[in-house]
Formats: sequence, structure tokens, C-alpha cells
Amino acid sequence: MPLTVGFDLEMTLIDSRPGMAPAIDTLAEETGFAADGAHFAANLGPPLDVTFRGRWGVPGKRRCGAGTRTSTPWS
Repeated sequence: MPLTVGFDLEMTLIDSRPGMAPAIDTLAEETGFAADGAHFAANLGPPLDVTFRGRWGVPGKRRCGAGTRTSTPWS
């Protein structure tokens, strides 16, 4: 059997919930989006664009910047 090495480039194998809840709460405060960090963290999975559009009704022009802003605390 060949040796296989995997890399988690998308960071999907770590539990990011403890950091995502405050990041989403901060985004809500800064933008006025009706976002709930605790609910978001409990339901991780869908892409941010889908959550912004479907759950929070964020207009298309504001979704790109919101996604970028959400990842800023992780930088």
C-alpha cells in the first residue's frame, strides 16, 4: 500500500468555533448585519456567502467585504 500524506489547507480539521463566534459578533457590530456568532458557530459548514445571503440577507455588494473582514482577526 502506498504511503499517503494529507494536508489540511482549508483548516477544516480544527475546531474553529471558539474563534468564529466572536468574529461574527464583531462583524455584526461593525456592519449592522443581523448576525449571531453563537448560532453561526453551532452551524458551521455552509460557505460564508451562502450564510450572509440566505440567513442574514446581506446584499451582494457587501458580502465580499464581509467575508474578508471576518477572516481579519485570524491574520
